[in-house]
Amino acid sequence: MAPSENKSVDKECELRGFWLTRIVFLRSLAFIYSVAFAVSLFQNKALLGEDGILPIPVYMNRLRSHFKLQSGETKVSSFLSVPTLFWFVPAQHTDTALNIISNT
Repeated sequence: MAPSENKSVDKECELRGFWLTRIVFLRSLAFIYSVAFAVSLFQNKALLGEDGILPIPVYMNRLRSHFKLQSGETKVSSFLSVPTLFWFVPAQHTDTALNIISNT
């Protein structure tokens, strides 16, 4: 066997040797992420909803006053400093936006 053929055979054996580990790891990781998103679906309203511990409208109003923005205005610099999708969500629809974000 030529040395280049030997390297490809070694690589093929190496890839075949870890197939079970790869499948178990990826499925476990997918399960962990699924549980995390399911938990966030139920806890987001209590933590960040309109009646939550730190309501998103209050937080976004603080950010707008910090960056000296008007109520509907969004500047690129403020988005890059605090990257969140809630810059684009009206204050009255935060609970709906939380459900949509946690489901995607």
